[in-house]
Amino acid sequence: MTELPRTAAFLATLRAAHQRHAELPLIEDQFAEMLCPPEYSTLIERLDQPLFEQNGDLFRSRGFLLLRSRIVDDVLVASSDAGFSQYVAHGAGLDATPLRFGGQLPDWHFFETDQAFVLDYKKRRLREFKIRPPSEYDLVPVDGDRSVSELLADCGFDRSQRTLVSCMGVLPYLSRDEAEELLRSTMTRSGVVLLDIHLPTHALPSHLRDYREWTVRFASESGETMTSFYDVHEAQELLSSVGYEDIWIVDLAHYESSLLTDRTDGMTFEIGAKIMIGVVGMNVLDVIPWATMEPIV
Repeated sequence: MTELPRTAAFLATLRAAHQRHAELPLIEDQFAEMLCPPEYSTLIERLDQPLFEQNGDLFRSRGFLLLRSRIVDDVLVASSDAGFSQYVAHGAGLDATPLRFGGQLPDWHFFETDQAFVLDYKKRRLREFKIRPPSEYDLVPVDGDRSVSELLADCGFDRSQRTLVSCMGVLPYLSRDEAEELLRSTMTRSGVVLLDIHLPTHALPSHLRDYREWTVRFASESGETMTSFYDVHEAQELLSSVGYEDIWIVDLAHYESSLLTDRTDGMTFEIGAKIMIGVVGMNVLDVIPWATMEPIV
């Protein structure tokens, strides 16, 4: 079997370690440790405060990676009362969002896209731990020549339904054309997309530039190349080009004040990245509180 991408395995390990060690967890993920590759199991115990403090770059990365999941969780919960019925996670890896929320959202259809060998591994872990997925849950491998749009349609994806789409951790690894094609594949009459962008190096404050070098190197050593960096206006143009009508930035300062104030573990969300929100055919305030967003100026 092809080896799992190190980034996917590390994210699962990070979520599992956070679940086990954090006094104030940002997310609740009871499935992370089950999905974590066995060879990473000892790392779960080591990924506590002392190890993070020994690696400043690793320490800095964890907060934003966990925040991405927290924001998806928050919007997913709010969407349950706003007429949504589909959730798509592109590049889902070993994320367990449908498993965690399937019971709360029994009428939703959950889709996850990724490379076939990643999804095959995920299926195997679900069987091994006898995890029962939601009744409408499709893992969509995207390795072949067919478009993501076609593959999703084969699994019942319905463009007429209000849909929440997550593209977290995806855009840095795609060209501009690939990113546009992926976003178009899940464009619906109404819905929300959440994605993160990594700012160009020249736009970073000096204290984050060494961290950016580490991030790119970590991805490269994992067999993945970070090629695309966007400022907020470039990301706005990308989202507009595929049809999103209302585009916002998540206000990280709001989350810092609400989630980090009482922490003593040094967690930060500052890594030179932004989380963007694209909305079509609906009022963004139906699912995202005003206080958590900031306009693009």
